[in-house]
Amino acid sequence: MDDFAFRKGHDYGTLLCDLTTHAPIDVLPDRNEETVKEWFQKRPFIQLVTRDWSQSFQKEIKRALPYTQHISDRFHLVHNLGSLLKRILQKSLPNRIPKEPTVQPVSSEPTDPVKQVRDPENGQKARKRSGRSHSGSKN
Repeated sequence: MDDFAFRKGHDYGTLLCDLTTHAPIDVLPDRNEETVKEWFQKRPFIQLVTRDWSQSFQKEIKRALPYTQHISDRFHLVHNLGSLLKRILQKSLPNRIPKEPTVQPVSSEPTDPVKQVRDPENGQKARKRSGRSHSGSKN
């Protein structure tokens, strides 16, 4: 189960899917605690719930079905593991891992094994090849 936005920032619903088939089971019109609790009370056969770690969802599902097992959904599990790994590595290697990701500018010039260099005499770009010249002799 997870909540989603019908309209971002305004109207939210709750999507419930089957863990085995991944098929949607139901869409609740909101993410209110009472709506979630009522939905689960009508389905006492549910034994396992995969969800994010929303405290309100957890509380209401436990009220409706106290013996249901709760597990983290894959997205949040991977996200939380990644965050934990980053914190551990930042403590272990603090000078090697940036606190915030840095974006490297992408060169607009195509990469070419022929390097573009400036001619020191006139400042214009000149092509310089490493290795052999066109005539076969070394530069």
